Amino acid sequence: MNSKPKNVFRSWLVLFALFISMAFSQNSGSIQGTVYALPGSTVSSAVVIACVMVNDTCSETLSKVGVVQGAGSSGTYQLENLGTASYLMLAWRDLNGSSDVDAGDEVGVYTKNGQPALVKSPATGIDLRLKPFTGDKDALLGSAEVASSPTQAAQPSRTLVGDWSTIDFLNSTNNVDTGRYLGGNNSFTTAKFDINGKYEMTEYIYITMNIGCSNWIFTTTSGTYSISNQQIAFAPKISNQINQSGCRLATSYKRKNDPRDLQAFNYWWKLELDQDGCEVLSLLRFNLSDWFYADHLHRSKK
Repeated sequence: MNSKPKNVFRSWLVLFALFISMAFSQNSGSIQGTVYALPGSTVSSAVVIACVMVNDTCSETLSKVGVVQGAGSSGTYQLENLGTASYLMLAWRDLNGSSDVDAGDEVGVYTKNGQPALVKSPATGIDLRLKPFTGDKDALLGSAEVASSPTQAAQPSRTLVGDWSTIDFLNSTNNVDTGRYLGGNNSFTTAKFDINGKYEMTEYIYITMNIGCSNWIFTTTSGTYSISNQQIAFAPKISNQINQSGCRLATSYKRKNDPRDLQAFNYWWKLELDQDGCEVLSLLRFNLSDWFYADHLHRSKK
């Protein structure tokens, strides 16, 4: 992991939604253990969160939450249907009723050798000890990075730095919101993001028309990028584009650094894990609600 987990916690409404979603999960695997209260305190109303970190927060679709069984100095928990992901295990008592983890609550994090550690199901004996929370989430999670472990590869990085290549190319000419093309055989997208805010992107789209001819478009751009929670803003500095039409030869063209291709543009983005625990980057130009029509890319393995 490249940086400390931040903004781990979400509102109680999100946790409740996660708890409800457990009943519909078809994955296998469980994590269980004991939650211990502070001396003289209780585990009453405590919950346990199996958190998958995506974009510096717990993924609402991949994380799981369950209640602690017991109301004394300790209680047990068991989370089922966890699949193959790796989890940061947390226990939480919302003592001030704010529906968020903040000063005055009690929180416990599973650690090894004094550092937060990732857990992969099936696992037993994953015990959590509640402690007073002062509001400093960085201090709660430790000053060092999560130690390397065999399960760390399934934990999403919190940046996009690296090389990415297409696993699914699902753009559609029938979707007027995206305005993108339906990729046929050999269509692909690649992207490279470096730590200094520079990017390179290549897109090749091959289309077979119903009238028996084919078109293809090959585009490369490079420049700078910046990331927000929901969008990547691209500022192209160099662009090359080739459009070869087998249907209308007169519309074919080649152009380099054309002002039309150097306009700044944005992609919606999200980072998730697939069923094998591999990172999947989804890129979408328009229509935030329709992620089916996004390009889905894997981070290249080193």
